[in-house]
Amino acid sequence: MGFGRRDVSSQGKRSPHFFKVFFPGINSEQMEVPPAFLKHIEGHPSTCSLMGPSGNVWAVEPVRNQAGRLFFVGGWKEFVGDHAMETGEFLVFVYEGGPRFRVLIFDTTACEKESAFCAFPSSSTKRARVVAPVKRSESEVEEEEEDEEEDDDEVEDSGESGEESPPPAARRMRQKRDGDWPEKRKRGPPRGRPRGRPRLLGNKIMKSRKKRSRGRLVSQRRPVTEEEIERAHRAANAFTSDYPFQVLIMRKSVVYIGHSMPLPHTFSKCHLPKVTQKMTLSDCKGNAWEVTYLPLNGTYILSAGWRKFCIDNHLEQDDACVFELIKKDEIRVHIFRVVEEVTPFMRKVVKTKGRNNGMIISQ
Repeated sequence: MGFGRRDVSSQGKRSPHFFKVFFPGINSEQMEVPPAFLKHIEGHPSTCSLMGPSGNVWAVEPVRNQAGRLFFVGGWKEFVGDHAMETGEFLVFVYEGGPRFRVLIFDTTACEKESAFCAFPSSSTKRARVVAPVKRSESEVEEEEEDEEEDDDEVEDSGESGEESPPPAARRMRQKRDGDWPEKRKRGPPRGRPRGRPRLLGNKIMKSRKKRSRGRLVSQRRPVTEEEIERAHRAANAFTSDYPFQVLIMRKSVVYIGHSMPLPHTFSKCHLPKVTQKMTLSDCKGNAWEVTYLPLNGTYILSAGWRKFCIDNHLEQDDACVFELIKKDEIRVHIFRVVEEVTPFMRKVVKTKGRNNGMIISQ
């Protein structure tokens, strides 16, 4: 691994590191920065940014106690939960200057934790995803920006906590690949472009040119238990095949909100195509869905078509899916549900200031 290598002949500034071994009883709610490391931290930041292996960023609150010891408190619990940290896993914090850290995560095999490359923030904190520019048609760009703005409106107007109304997986920030940090991009379409949302006029809802109603999906599934989640995950992990396969746990951001699915780096690099192309997701009954596969500067994504696959298959949070590569352009998806009984989604369109009425539309 190259993250700890130092060039002693170079006079360039190095990035100080420290590590932590994760133990739930000690590190779940807060994490202490080693006292000897504090000399490297510049100033007294009120918020620190932790960029995980996925390229997404979590905001945490650094708090000092009376003895001067520094802890990551607010936001740390979300970072732990979103990365599904387990006992004995190893975190390396690379200090990038200012309030910024890059975090490397290793599991108990001493290798990088694959699922960490797919982690998304579940809180209302604005997040970034490492996505390189892709040339798209004007209509595709317009649709994406509409999705982003509507989901932003949901977070702003719902009045709910971040956990209940997480931001969309499709929201993007620009990010350079050489360790630079995300810079927020401008929201919304250019002036004068139709937003594609219903407009309220008297007692009638007037539709603009786009007839689709955007919004996030709302699960109607009954409450589940930890035992049910564990059962589904154990069943998925017991899967075997002569073909390459990868177990992925479905998160809120990829089944209820987003329109894309990030894939683990190592699996994708070893087994999936090197170029953008159409691929097929199939089930054991022979049903098939076309998706767009995008390999983008080390990030691997299933894009157009993923949303329809989720809806048609009633994928829910914490369901486990085995992605089995049975052909070079076909992935068979085996679904291990937390709750076997499926319930239709509802689509939530939240009232926004001066725009459309809030509606719940059945799927």
